[in-house]
Amino acid sequence: MVGVADEGTNLRALGAAVFDFESIRVDHQGKERWRSVATLSFVWIHPYERGEGLLGASWDGWQARYPGFEIEEPWSPSMEAFLRRHPHVSHDGTSTTEVLGRQFD
Repeated sequence: MVGVADEGTNLRALGAAVFDFESIRVDHQGKERWRSVATLSFVWIHPYERGEGLLGASWDGWQARYPGFEIEEPWSPSMEAFLRRHPHVSHDGTSTTEVLGRQFD
């Protein structure tokens, strides 16, 4: 989701997203295993491109590539609105709908 600024071709940066990875220990059928977990830690969309569907267009691909990725908090009001429209469940079973609901308790 990143474009490149180039006056010759009239391209510009559209946005960026950063995934961090860490290994966590999980119990799998009584055996200890290590698993890599992705965390979406940063999303930025160029102001002129916001509201054009770039994040939504990337979302399904990210879910397929990094199943159960976590989404780092705190979330901006725009990200909260996006997550209300695109519920997500992280690797530990926590849903964004659940987290957003807790914010109003």
